Amino acid sequence: MKVEWERHGDATAVAVITGSLNALTATELEGELIPVAREAKVTRLVLDLSGVAMVSSAGLRVLLTAIKEMRAHSGEVCMAGLGAANRKIFEMVGFFNFSRECASVADALDG
Repeated sequence: MKVEWERHGDATAVAVITGSLNALTATELEGELIPVAREAKVTRLVLDLSGVAMVSSAGLRVLLTAIKEMRAHSGEVCMAGLGAANRKIFEMVGFFNFSRECASVADALDG
């Protein structure tokens, strides 16, 4: 698992995530995402998941924690580039009740 960051001004952070989000990578993912999600100046966190092959319950837990941290200061999380299999998982667990799905990072940045 790898996370690369892009900043778009002070208010928007884009995490480009590749690999698998599972029990082996959850701690590393948490260390990358949560500090940024806690930054009050970051009001939009875009998660580019187009390079994510698989998401386990451990990975979902970290993503949900990031969403909760963002919502604590009225921020939003946009999930971009979900493949069909991952989209189905996110729909089943109700992630889109708390975050927004975008077709691409560009769409997330526009809206």
